[in-house]
Amino acid sequence: IKYRKLEREHGVLTKEMQKNWIVSDMIGKGPAMREVFDLVQRVAQATARQFTGITVKTIEELLSDIPQIANIGSTISELRKRGIVVILASIQWNFLVEPFANKYGFHSYCGTRMKIRDGILTGEIEDYCTAQDKSLFFLNACRTLNITLSDTIAIGDSKSDHPVFQKAGITI
Repeated sequence: IKYRKLEREHGVLTKEMQKNWIVSDMIGKGPAMREVFDLVQRVAQATARQFTGITVKTIEELLSDIPQIANIGSTISELRKRGIVVILASIQWNFLVEPFANKYGFHSYCGTRMKIRDGILTGEIEDYCTAQDKSLFFLNACRTLNITLSDTIAIGDSKSDHPVFQKAGITI
């Protein structure tokens, strides 16, 4: 109940954040932890506001010109032909992840969600996607598709990939 109150006061709390807050409270550092979380929230919200009023279509057009990994489309296509499921887990904005995932044929994807009304970004964060959320997305995809963790390969390039790396059979 105490953490539901904190969630109302401070916004979205992931399970990982809740664990951190519980431990912080136990060692007498709860207020300091909430202060750091509030700062992170304010930065995320300020970043989100920069997208206010931009259409999803404009974002998709801008994304069509960015550099991408050579041969990613043909690689994912070949993997899919061989029955290999390819998912994309990111902490980036969902409106940046979705066009990429759709263009190259990823089975499913996740990212931080911003509210969109009538195809226009509102600048309001709907749901954060943290490193722990990426790991949960990965685990849920494996469970849903009946894939054993030892049969998975995780490819990543950031600290937010570490929780997935701890669960995947092979990591790159």
